[in-house]
Amino acid sequence: MRRPAKDLTLDLIQLVPSLLQGRALRRQIPRLPDAAGPTRGTVVLAGKPAGSISVLVLGESTVSGVGAATHEESLTGWLARGLADKTGNAVAWEAVGRNGARLADIGRELLPRIEGTTPSLVFLVAGVNDVLRLTRPAVWGDELAALIGFFSAKGSEIVVTGTPRFEQFPVLESPLREFLARRGHALDRVSAEVCLAQGAVFVPFGGLVLDDEFFAADRFHPSASGYAQWANLLAEKAAGMP
Repeated sequence: MRRPAKDLTLDLIQLVPSLLQGRALRRQIPRLPDAAGPTRGTVVLAGKPAGSISVLVLGESTVSGVGAATHEESLTGWLARGLADKTGNAVAWEAVGRNGARLADIGRELLPRIEGTTPSLVFLVAGVNDVLRLTRPAVWGDELAALIGFFSAKGSEIVVTGTPRFEQFPVLESPLREFLARRGHALDRVSAEVCLAQGAVFVPFGGLVLDDEFFAADRFHPSASGYAQWANLLAEKAAGMP
């Protein structure tokens, strides 16, 4: 899908001031650590019937748990508990993420770490770093299609998350806010098309309120509360998959 001419024009106008703002912002934002604790575990809810789902959450800093104290309080931990509650199944979960990873990095660096595993459900969480590093939508689409194809060949169900609403980030100012938001929307449009074509489920970020409570101390990554809200949205969508 070609981007609207208006968006391309605005990108050209705002590129240089946005890059300058971005450089200044990187110096100001505190660098938070990854979540502590085990990166895998099992959730079994008392009184629930025995069934089992193996869940892999793969991606960028939100998968490595930046902004949460432990993985129990990160996106993966909340997601595993939400799936267990909504499906009645035990959930064996694993978080494989790297702070700063782009989609290309996930395919090149993270897939070798899960060689030999066959998860029943995969959540692919990426996009922020591709937006920040100006990955072209066409390149994003090719890389996403390859990752979906990799897991589809294993028989895994795949959920692809949308990019966050940069226009709601309190730490961002204009024009950087609008510049990143447009690029995020462009990647989301491609993600929706690729997922539809390849039988994956695309879950956009819409519907979440990105207020102060949603963000961690750096005002960029989610807090434990933010991860809980996001995980609930994803669990609801995944629990309804065929």
